Amino acid sequence: MPHGLPGAEKWERTQKELSGKTNNRLATSQRDNRKENTTVCTTRIQNGQKNESLTRVRVVETRRQRLVIVGAVPWGEELAALLQRSDWDIFHLTDGGNLACAILSRRPQVVVLPLQTWEESGFLIAAKVRYARPKTRVLLIGTQADPRAARWAQFVGATYLSTEQGLSALVHEIQRNH
Repeated sequence: MPHGLPGAEKWERTQKELSGKTNNRLATSQRDNRKENTTVCTTRIQNGQKNESLTRVRVVETRRQRLVIVGAVPWGEELAALLQRSDWDIFHLTDGGNLACAILSRRPQVVVLPLQTWEESGFLIAAKVRYARPKTRVLLIGTQADPRAARWAQFVGATYLSTEQGLSALVHEIQRNH
């Protein structure tokens, strides 16, 4: 390995330590312990021959999906229990000041909102969340099928669901594309 590269001394030291081993096995050691990128030195010793490789890999940590439920949404407790079993992080927010900021601070993938909160309409909150984080899915929950509310929801980038559609439709919409 050229001497000017970062971690060259450690790599050479590891190679000297591994050179004494002649059995058929795989030896791996980490070189550069950064948060996202890791350089791995792999030495394979097979039939008395050493095959060495230095590879830079990206470590991807799986992140749990996050759901924010705002206010008193029908089936809120049942929904939270179902999705926690599917390895989701669930956050419950009560109606209060500046809900959009509170939602965004949790960095959710999906938000479930009633049509009207204490201070703002669900449409306004949905528009704020979608403007700040366009990939966040927002589901607005109403009490009955309402084509006008569905159009407004679509206009702000949200999806409208009525309580008449049931819990299974809500769970299906949350898990869609995830």
